[in-house]
Amino acid sequence: MSISLGLSYTNLAMINKKEWPMVSIIVPVYNDSKGIKRCLESLISQSYPHENYEVIVVDNNSNDNTKGTIKSFSKDGVIYAQENQRQSSYAARNRGISISKGEVFGFTDSDSWVHKDWISKAIHSLNENQHDYVGCAVENVATAPYTVLDKFDLITGFRNGSFLEKFHFVPTVGLFLKKSVINQIGPFDERFISSGDYEFGKRVFNKGFSQGYSEDSIVYHPTRNSFKEFFKRNIRIGLGRAQLRTYYPKQFGSVLLTMINPVYYLPMSFFSFKKFSRSNKSIKDVNQSIISTYFLMYLMTLVRQLSYNYFIIKHLLKREF
Repeated sequence: MSISLGLSYTNLAMINKKEWPMVSIIVPVYNDSKGIKRCLESLISQSYPHENYEVIVVDNNSNDNTKGTIKSFSKDGVIYAQENQRQSSYAARNRGISISKGEVFGFTDSDSWVHKDWISKAIHSLNENQHDYVGCAVENVATAPYTVLDKFDLITGFRNGSFLEKFHFVPTVGLFLKKSVINQIGPFDERFISSGDYEFGKRVFNKGFSQGYSEDSIVYHPTRNSFKEFFKRNIRIGLGRAQLRTYYPKQFGSVLLTMINPVYYLPMSFFSFKKFSRSNKSIKDVNQSIISTYFLMYLMTLVRQLSYNYFIIKHLLKREF
């Protein structure tokens, strides 16, 4: 795998027209009328040639005004689709793939928005470095007045370059890949609640495709600043980790050892966390107690592990989750 950092690409107009492949941007959404509006506003304003990309939004059984919001962008060429058979963001992404016409797929989430050069920079990375799979930079954005949850999200946010280098995947909030990858390894595993992007990235890596990281292809993601969002996210991550080990034990390890190993119930050391938070430039203006954020780290670890245990116990009892 190769990691490409610090792209110096500045003059988008200089790229030969033959290097502008057709791109299908796929966004799953569920009950997020406000978020999808901001997301689509950024997607229809891209510097990439408009005739060379399409935006497909896949509604996963929303029951608010999400459909109406998406439909209001139909004049801008946004395609509305539905995934009603399975409540899964991965099923929604697969639905988008099935109706797309692109040579390259780009993925982001409804609660995020992207830089105007997001597509162009990612395509440059695919072309220039001959990558098949490219992860994007994701910047968490907080709005003052900052809360301890904002600071926690800024500290523990998306470290996509590190994820790609260590674990061979990036979250689908910022991912581009060639259609040929899907043709060879298949689509996302729709059973996942979370961590389906991890399993998919490992599949890509194991098949020998070239993976890269474009720090100039930027996605913006709001911090989660309510405890309801905090718990929902970490419960989902814990369940996803359990699914990884349940469905793919040879790749991701024993489900039972993770339940009984005390290491999985502990956060990183306080001194490591303190050093990491102080080195994070994105939080230099956030004046919340490091002790409070460390407590959230511990709470996050426990919530994820207890959710993991819950899924495994139900699976062992052979109940449908």
